[in-house]
Amino acid sequence: MTPISKILIIILLNISFCKSSLTNQLTLTDTLPKNMPILKQIIWGNNGVFRKSFINPQSRMKELKIRRNMLQLHQRLALLTMGTLAYQYHTGKEMVNKPQKYNELKNLHMKLGYISFTTYMGAAGLSIFAPPGMKYTQKKLTSNKIHRYLAVIHFTGMAIQPWLGYQTSVAGIERRFDDREKLLKMHETVGGITLSTYFLAFLTTLFK
Repeated sequence: MTPISKILIIILLNISFCKSSLTNQLTLTDTLPKNMPILKQIIWGNNGVFRKSFINPQSRMKELKIRRNMLQLHQRLALLTMGTLAYQYHTGKEMVNKPQKYNELKNLHMKLGYISFTTYMGAAGLSIFAPPGMKYTQKKLTSNKIHRYLAVIHFTGMAIQPWLGYQTSVAGIERRFDDREKLLKMHETVGGITLSTYFLAFLTTLFK
């Protein structure tokens, strides 16, 4: 073996050793993004809820793979939810504008509500509980941040819509027609805002 070959082998061994040493010294603190959203810090921070449970994958590489899979499923469920919400909103408008169809569409509207609420919460849960990404931008306004701001609005709408629908129905059964009209108008308005902000949130994902 020539002297040059020996020198090259020594250099390669030193580089390999340095890389191994650096990898071993890296801790969870080193690999987690510094500016995680507050909710992610609570769940996935150094002392987060999931870090102290069996859910913790014990590896950032595994976490990132889990995150990718969860967010892909989140997108699919979100598309299903948007279609269901749009159809439900349409049937609701039909019930208001064509009272003769009210009884015909009532059960369909209610079933669509159950489906959309279930798929919505499933999609929301996948996004909320997914492990943190590699990094989070420091910019004040990005498509991701707009997506999260819109999520606050449509999440609030989805949370109160079942209650408004129930109260509207009860007011009609109890023949409190003035209350029913007010609640129905509120139910319709919140439904429109929820669907609109949900659609806008979907559009923000196209500009990442």
